Amino acid sequence: MENKIEPWNILVIDDDATILNTIKVFLKNLSFQDRPVKITCVNNSKEAKKILSSKKIHIALIDLSIEQKYSGLDLVKYIRSNLNNFITRLIIIASVVDSNKKTSPEFITREFDVNGFILKPNIVQEILVMSIITSLRAYDKLEYLKKQMYAQEETTKKISLQSDKILQTKSILDAIINRAMQMPLIIVSDDLEISHYNEAASLFFGIPQENILGRSVREIHQSLGISPKKVGEAMDILEGGGEFTFGITRSVNGRKLTCNIRFFSIYIEDQSSVFVLAGDKKITPLVDNSAPFSEPGKLKGDTQVSPIPNIITGDPKMIKICNMIKDLSYSSASIMITGETGTGKELIAEAIKTYSVRKDKPYLAINCGALHGDLLEAELFGYVKGAFTGADKDTAGFFEKCDGGTLFLDEIGDASPSVQVKLLRVLQNGTFLPIGARKEKKVDVRILAATHQDLREMIRERKFREDLYYRLNVVPINLPALKYRQVDIGPLVQHFLSVYSAGDKIVSTQCLNALCDYNWPGNIRELQNAIEYVSAICKEKVIQITHLPQSLQDEIKKFGYITRKIESTRTPEANDINRNLELKTINIKKQSLSDFSDEEIIKNLLECDGHKGLTAGRFGVHRSTLYRRLQKIRNSKK
Repeated sequence: MENKIEPWNILVIDDDATILNTIKVFLKNLSFQDRPVKITCVNNSKEAKKILSSKKIHIALIDLSIEQKYSGLDLVKYIRSNLNNFITRLIIIASVVDSNKKTSPEFITREFDVNGFILKPNIVQEILVMSIITSLRAYDKLEYLKKQMYAQEETTKKISLQSDKILQTKSILDAIINRAMQMPLIIVSDDLEISHYNEAASLFFGIPQENILGRSVREIHQSLGISPKKVGEAMDILEGGGEFTFGITRSVNGRKLTCNIRFFSIYIEDQSSVFVLAGDKKITPLVDNSAPFSEPGKLKGDTQVSPIPNIITGDPKMIKICNMIKDLSYSSASIMITGETGTGKELIAEAIKTYSVRKDKPYLAINCGALHGDLLEAELFGYVKGAFTGADKDTAGFFEKCDGGTLFLDEIGDASPSVQVKLLRVLQNGTFLPIGARKEKKVDVRILAATHQDLREMIRERKFREDLYYRLNVVPINLPALKYRQVDIGPLVQHFLSVYSAGDKIVSTQCLNALCDYNWPGNIRELQNAIEYVSAICKEKVIQITHLPQSLQDEIKKFGYITRKIESTRTPEANDINRNLELKTINIKKQSLSDFSDEEIIKNLLECDGHKGLTAGRFGVHRSTLYRRLQKIRNSKK
């Protein structure tokens, strides 16, 4: 069956039947790019609104002088503002060129993105056809650009997803290397740069991870106790495919310890190789797992240091964002910062400004959701004296004040349609018109925008301009939620304790584990509020779970946000109790965890004192299956 070719839909709105008939005759046999033109004529704006809101219209020819409930200009505003439709091309039909400021061709073209004007009653067929072809060509170009941008965005998403998976894999490997291995391990890339240095190595050599990672073996071999001669001998043997072993004696935990270090290479596919230094002695810290956490905020496995001092992080994805901020220092591209509420979007915006070439220029921030549309427009673009009641003098807006600098638009998704139109013009041309002014102003302002909303969904719902989205989203930065940044919770706790003059307090292991396991729906802001509460309430040296806000304690008890200690640290009595709990399996004719209600799962988790492994054993499922179900329960309670 032959595919039906979609026609170009043209809607003509005029209350003069003669004009409607003339246009219909002139465009009767018109086609563009092998697609026919379909003409729909209506004589009132009410019917036009129904058609515009129900089907795709490529071009709308609108009589500006319609004298009905809704004028032609009202219909133009309806298309651009109410429907948020900036794709349909507009051609204005007018009997005279109006000099009125609000209906002049110059004003209408600039404000509503109009493609042309047709004068009636003596419509010239050649001019009409040329205007239609030009408008269809413009529409086709917009559609093409839209598809290209969408394809580019999809490709970026895929690359970002792959990058996230690589970072996630690296994080898992780092955790394994740091926590699962108790013997010193150093991995060196083929250009002799240290890529992994586990906790046991840090304890044995006495050098913190942050002082080793990323540095060349040639720089620090003396600090590791390896002489240049040994390095040379080792490299000669490794290049021949052999292994090199040597002993190093260090003082660990107050006693001498000799560790035999194996130096060998691993070839990756045929492209490159890595060199491995592996010790043969277990190195463990002198720390009692039952004791309070001695260094609040210092989580084991935190192997990276934030490249930006004001951003506290060791999370790989956040490290990547920080490095990107530095890479963008010489760029003036617009940046869109997205992420859940409380993830630190304003802090990231300030960091971008600090590391940019505009750092010494003005920087202003405004919350688009905090001001009504008209007030926001006045704040951003300014106004002249007499523009409205109370405007007793000329007032500069944020754009004028930020000329040469940076403007941060927080919660951009809350900006009104009229503000969105003006923002687009500033981004396109660097010009804007203050309220009530006749002369445009030109500025050079870098725009940073942020939102917690899904702007793609808002575009589909016609609540946000698609062309503005693409102008703002030149460089996208998506901030991960705190629940995906467990490695940062300890350092953030320590930071907030210092901020609230409680830096001398320490956090118990159980309390820190609970904080790390908690879902943090309010992200960093919620954590900050919790620590502020603790700093004010806790009068003891060690912070326990009981010192946390009651709502947080309730969540911890409900979902068992407590990481258990290893079996060897339990007393014999505790082990007997846990064995009894484990033997109490659920003997019901149910085949999977999905057969059990949320209440049954929570009840058994509480009976097992929050122990997820024992609870999973009761249901006869793997621990990861229980984790996934608990995550669903948490999400459903939000």
